[in-house]
Amino acid sequence: MRAPAVLEDCVIKLSSADVSKTFKQVNIHKAAGPDGLPGRVLRACADQLAGVFTDIFNLSLT
Repeated sequence: MRAPAVLEDCVIKLSSADVSKTFKQVNIHKAAGPDGLPGRVLRACADQLAGVFTDIFNLSLT
């Protein structure tokens, strides 16, 4: 019987390009989420926000 995979073996790392692309696909006609940021802002500022959000996402995944 094989031992279950260890969480350390699973590494997820996002790139700024991935985050920027996702922000640019946000539906601007939907309501803002709990963060209060309207989709219009995420889409318009995708390239400027991508680096900061990528760092936050990657730190939260480690």
